[in-house]
Amino acid sequence: MKRITLRRPSPAMAVAICALVIAAAGPAIADEGAQIARTISGKNIKQRSIAAKKIRKNTLTGTEIAESRLGKVPSSARADKATQADSATSATNATNATTVGGAGIGQIALGRTASDTSCGLLSGAYVDCVSVTIDLPRSHRLLVLAGGELGVGTSANADAYGTCKLQVDNADVGVPETVGWGGVSFSAGTVFPQFGLALNSVTGALPAGSHQLDLACRAFAGAPAIIQSQVSGVAIG
Repeated sequence: MKRITLRRPSPAMAVAICALVIAAAGPAIADEGAQIARTISGKNIKQRSIAAKKIRKNTLTGTEIAESRLGKVPSSARADKATQADSATSATNATNATTVGGAGIGQIALGRTASDTSCGLLSGAYVDCVSVTIDLPRSHRLLVLAGGELGVGTSANADAYGTCKLQVDNADVGVPETVGWGGVSFSAGTVFPQFGLALNSVTGALPAGSHQLDLACRAFAGAPAIIQSQVSGVAIG
């Protein structure tokens, strides 16, 4: 009897056989996969069993997510009351704001001024040459400014001095200033010189309410007068 010898199939034959098997089984596999996809639903998936890394990126949208159930991102909670804004009703820093640090614009940008044309001075006793009242809606410091001219008038040919000081609520603030001249031997004739004076000071924190600011002056020698005087107060914080 003739013996049959089995030989290995050639590579080409192996590829052909695999292709034939796949082609024959392909529709059945595809149909089975479609059937599985149709039968799997949320009921078949265990709750909290799918990790976030198993979900394809950028596939979940507002349609799949109930935004109302999402919590606030920690830093976004500050957007309800902005610390920085171009325009805001209340803001710590803002280009345009109705309040700053809880204070209205009128409570921050606040100033008053008053002036007088002539104030005759008395020897030894201070006279309020010009006064102004400022109403503070909250606690503020004040920048107090005053100025004017001391005219020696008919005292030009003798000693003629005047001393002025700032007062807030009848209390001295800052440093007094003395202007004028001395020396009986100096003769001005008919020329009556004038001497400029300028004072300024910053107060401590003053409580809310009305406060009176004064430029108070007195004659130190002769009979001078303060002319064209002015006092101002500006709230600075």
